[in-house]
Amino acid sequence: MGSFHSHSTTSLGCRRGCRVVYVIGLAGSLLAPKVIGRIVDRQVTFYDLGAANRRNSLFLALATVFGTGLTAYVLFTVVSLHASVGLLASLIATGAAVALAIGATVAGDRIILAVSNAHPIDEMSASILANVTQEMAIAASVPLPRLYLIDVAAPNAFSIGWGPSEAAIVVTRGLLERLDREELQAVIAHEMAHIRISTPATASSCRSWSAPEPSCSWSTSG
Repeated sequence: MGSFHSHSTTSLGCRRGCRVVYVIGLAGSLLAPKVIGRIVDRQVTFYDLGAANRRNSLFLALATVFGTGLTAYVLFTVVSLHASVGLLASLIATGAAVALAIGATVAGDRIILAVSNAHPIDEMSASILANVTQEMAIAASVPLPRLYLIDVAAPNAFSIGWGPSEAAIVVTRGLLERLDREELQAVIAHEMAHIRISTPATASSCRSWSAPEPSCSWSTSG
C-alpha cells in the first residue's frame, strides 16, 4: 500500500512538473524576444535587425515545440480522461516537433527547392542573370550563390541558405521574362543583401516582383 502511494505521488509530481515546464517554456519563448529586444537591440543597422530576426526565429521555434507539447497534453488528457495518456502524447509530440525543427535546419533549403520544383540554372541560357549575380556578389563581398529557376509565369525571387557560403538565389521564368537588366539587378541586389547579413529565408520568404499581388510565401524574412 505504501509502495502504491509512493508511486502515485511520484507520477502526480511528474505530471505536474511536465505541465509547469511546458507552460514556463512556452511563456518564456514568447516573452523573451520582447524583453531581450528592449535590453539589447539598438536596431540602427541592417546587421542589428538581422541579429534580432535570427534570435526571434530561435524563440519562435522553441515556442512551437513547447506549444505543440502543451497542446497535445491538454487535448489527449481531455479526450482520454487520463493525465498519463496526455503526458505520453505530449512527450511524443515534443519529440516530433524537435525532429522536424532539426530537419528544417539541416535540410530546409533542399526541401524548399524540391517543393518548388526548382532546378539549377544553366549560365549559358541565362547569361544576364549570371552576370548580374556575379557583379552583386563581388560588390557585396560574398561567395557566388547558386542559382535556381522555377518554371512559372509569376515574377518572383527569394534567397535560401543559412549563410553566405551555402546561399542560393531562386528566380522564376516570369521574372526573367518581364524585367530588363537594371530591374533584374535591383532584385538580385535585394536578395544579395539578405545573404550578406545572413537573413536568407530557409523556411523561406518568397517575395513578389512586379506582379499585381504577391503570389507565394513560405514563411518570414522580407
